[in-house]
Amino acid sequence: MKFGHRIVTEAHKPWAPHYISYKSLKRDLKRVQKEVKAGAYHGTAESAFTTALQAEMVKVSSHYLVVCAEIAVTLDRLEVRANSGNRLVQTRRELKTAVIPKLSSLRQFVVLNYTAGVAFNRKVPKWDLSARVQLPLFTAHRWAASLALTDVQSWVAESVALTT
Repeated sequence: MKFGHRIVTEAHKPWAPHYISYKSLKRDLKRVQKEVKAGAYHGTAESAFTTALQAEMVKVSSHYLVVCAEIAVTLDRLEVRANSGNRLVQTRRELKTAVIPKLSSLRQFVVLNYTAGVAFNRKVPKWDLSARVQLPLFTAHRWAASLALTDVQSWVAESVALTT
């Protein structure tokens, strides 16, 4: 399976517009390669590709931060509810039905988009370091996303233990 198809098939459907536009970036990169092979390299296609790649990474990173904020707000609200001793069963249910699936979708979102970013960094010829994009957000938050899921799972286990 080609990676462009993999992104489309494995994407969390409600977030589909926020995934990296792999096919369009690949098309832009092929324009740069054609320009170079034809000996008509003026940097126009390269500049368009670099701008498009950076815009895609901003789009993906922005969505990631929005989802993280939503999860944090939900967890804070659930923690307050659990600490007050009210509706523990409802709190556990909401964790299992809303928070954990969202974290799982976020993890998949990060993996697919990070992989796409790495793939494009590999596809950009070694002579063109200006088009390479740094991926600091995903590098830092990939670990945080897996940690957050572990924390939620621990919190669910503690909640279950307290009510049994």
